[in-house]
Amino acid sequence: MADSLAVRIFVITFILLYTVLIVPHEESFLLGKFGAEYSRYKERTGRFFPRNWPGGRISGPFDSKVLWASEYYSFLTTVVGSLLIIAKCMIY
Repeated sequence: MADSLAVRIFVITFILLYTVLIVPHEESFLLGKFGAEYSRYKERTGRFFPRNWPGGRISGPFDSKVLWASEYYSFLTTVVGSLLIIAKCMIY
């Protein structure tokens, strides 16, 4: 599936639409709703990736324990779903 042309086209299209249409629209909405507070937030953070990675200098309330607590079930679902897909592929 990863070598499929359709998957490549989908991923490239998704990234382009997301970065060219969705993100700028959301940013303008947030700027309109929160104004200067959002502008200050935008200066401190990265658009797609954090400017300060965990383990380095972090200027903010980031706590990996909170992240893990909120994403535990998403992670578990991904692992179990992946294992089920792999098991099904191995059976056939």
